[in-house]
Amino acid sequence: MSCAWPETLELCCVWSGTTAHTGTFLERLDAWRERSPAAFVTLMSDLGTLAEEAAKAIADENTATLLVVMDAYAIALDALGQASGLDIVSSEHRAIAFLAKASGVTYKSSGAGGGDVGIAVSDDHDRLQQFRQRVADAGFLPLDVTPDMRGLHVKSNNQKSKDKKWISAT
Repeated sequence: MSCAWPETLELCCVWSGTTAHTGTFLERLDAWRERSPAAFVTLMSDLGTLAEEAAKAIADENTATLLVVMDAYAIALDALGQASGLDIVSSEHRAIAFLAKASGVTYKSSGAGGGDVGIAVSDDHDRLQQFRQRVADAGFLPLDVTPDMRGLHVKSNNQKSKDKKWISAT
């Protein structure tokens, strides 16, 4: 499915101030999956369903639904973290999420979670700017990034290896 970022939806990425090690998270998630396969399947299925709903909302240009689904996805990520013992929604992300809620914007950790970056989205420019100021005042770093309109694509990098493919959002 190909879809463009909704023109009415703005985002603000925030550096949480802590690093996350995706490889370590994935190893621990895999170990938990081995111990609790039914819970793993259920929670990952929930996340997959929400991701599909988000893609459909984007394709339908329904930002109101997208914001609701993104909020549900953040809750589902937290449920996965709680069940697996992974700190997907770290204390820093919880603090940023609190500031997002107070500003009336939607927020979720990004990537493996546990640190690094989260993303806030809103269809209200003023609310997002208020959020940006609140996170800066709280000592977090709002990042000045925008979505690449080309989206995610796969390209070969012959300088690295003829057999490797690299995923890029540039």
